Amino acid sequence: MAITVNKPIGITKEIFLALCLIGGEISKTTVAMLKADFGDSRIRIGTIRYFINNGCIKKIGEKGNYGYILTPKGRQYLSIKFPDKYDYYEYTSSVSYYKDENVRARNRRLTEILYVLYRNGVDITDHYCDMERIVNGFQITVDEPFFVTAKTLRKTNNYFDKCFGSRAYGCIVTSTGLFVVYSPDREHNLFLNRECKLYESLSGLLSSAEKPYCDVSALKALYLYPTEDDVVDSFTITPDKIGKNVAQTQRVYRRLNYSTSCINTFSGNSYDLRYILEPTLEQEINRVFVEYFELTERRITTDTSFADSLYDGRILTTVNWKLNPSKITEAISYTVQRRERILMLCFEEQKELLKEITETSYAAKNNIVIASLPSRDVIDYIYGRIDYIE
Repeated sequence: MAITVNKPIGITKEIFLALCLIGGEISKTTVAMLKADFGDSRIRIGTIRYFINNGCIKKIGEKGNYGYILTPKGRQYLSIKFPDKYDYYEYTSSVSYYKDENVRARNRRLTEILYVLYRNGVDITDHYCDMERIVNGFQITVDEPFFVTAKTLRKTNNYFDKCFGSRAYGCIVTSTGLFVVYSPDREHNLFLNRECKLYESLSGLLSSAEKPYCDVSALKALYLYPTEDDVVDSFTITPDKIGKNVAQTQRVYRRLNYSTSCINTFSGNSYDLRYILEPTLEQEINRVFVEYFELTERRITTDTSFADSLYDGRILTTVNWKLNPSKITEAISYTVQRRERILMLCFEEQKELLKEITETSYAAKNNIVIASLPSRDVIDYIYGRIDYIE
């Protein structure tokens, strides 16, 4: 069967080849997400079997540990269809390169992240020139959020070579700042010294950038976990996680100096990523929580930096629908020390997850009260589709 290059290419075929090109290897997890979105037969027969038969992709690995990689023919086909859309120069066709299981694991995770961002409206095409302009202090216009991989970041400045021994996979660039995207899990925790080096490099290089990227408050973190169980595990302290030189994600949550940190999962059940990528929408969501629960502002102190408001004039309250891990760990520590009641507000879809996290501490389980609003009702209220939230 021959491929005809002058025919239009479908969206599933384009995104499949693009993920292979940018990420290196598509995992069975990414295939499952594609099937859930586009249908089993469209992906299994219309895309995977079609490209394998035509020599554009190759299946590697064994049963249970397989993936799909792009062949030179697949790269050529994609470059003919979209000559200026993707970065074709970083492509490698060496199958021996994929015998390193650590490399394969990182590549598979990258394609999973790429697809999760793509389905949330983040552009994953080539933006090397835009990122280079930001780093070198030039003004750019960002019409929609786009993602820049760690490999692309290293190309913009050699100083980044020192920093990427971490679980960071790149940055989402928005019109108001940058989100560094991490993807740890229960098998791969974060090391504080590695992530600090990355943060210092980014903040140092961006200090000469144009506004808003030169502002330290524009540098944020997104922790993107495969599952909710992985999220809960990151807050659980076990004997193997205790020690100065042991990887412990909680230490990163507490001490890494990003202005804002957020947690989400591949499924996106907690909240839509667009809520944090659109600054005005984020502010509107916070306003709805403040109005509904009749919260009053408070002056933040060092030991209660997690609480931005008061409920009923006396109960420390944090609006935490973004699942800011720093606020969660600080709130848990505060309840352990003070045994005082705290109110934590979130979306209804997050309530069980937050409950599981707080139950990792006996003091937090008994002193952190979780209240919620349905995310759909909040968004509908903001856009005027409903007059009030019941």
